[in-house]
Amino acid sequence: ILFSITGLELAYNEAPECMKAVIQAFWLFTTAFGDLVIIIIGEAELFPSDSVAFFSLAGLLVVVVLLFIFVSVRYQYVADRPVECDPDDEAARLLTQPPSRGSETPSTV
Repeated sequence: ILFSITGLELAYNEAPECMKAVIQAFWLFTTAFGDLVIIIIGEAELFPSDSVAFFSLAGLLVVVVLLFIFVSVRYQYVADRPVECDPDDEAARLLTQPPSRGSETPSTV
């Protein structure tokens, strides 16, 4: 839980304004994919005992930690590099501008 919340916050803070929702969706997708891998490993009974499964998953975690260390050493924060959205992009404009009060259309019932 601590890793997921921290990563989601980093993804939100570092994403360009017009991409925040997409970046959060990708983060949540990867979290769901990881949960699915754990379920498949747990239900498939690939390991002869629970202790072997535990140590195998712990070894996989060490590999992932080393990968994250490798990536984090080379990461540049958004404050260190310019990131802008294309102002001509209609989707970016709709995502970054709040709707005006007068442009609301009445709903039909």
